[in-house]
Amino acid sequence: MSEYKIEKGIEIPQGEYRSKYPFRKMEVGDSVFIKGITTQIVWGSLSRYVQIMGRKFVTRTVEGGVRVWRTK
Repeated sequence: MSEYKIEKGIEIPQGEYRSKYPFRKMEVGDSVFIKGITTQIVWGSLSRYVQIMGRKFVTRTVEGGVRVWRTK
């Protein structure tokens, strides 16, 4: 007899998302400038949030940093 019980119908809880950037507060059409970083660093933080929340963002490297727009 196994000590583990297999269960069906248990929902997966939502993961937590923590970031120093304000992505969670952004509405569609909002943008934020993040000084002195690269797009790769921003996407490192954004990718987890996009997976959890299903929102969409566009990033562009601009003079001095990166600008992030929420599109969905």
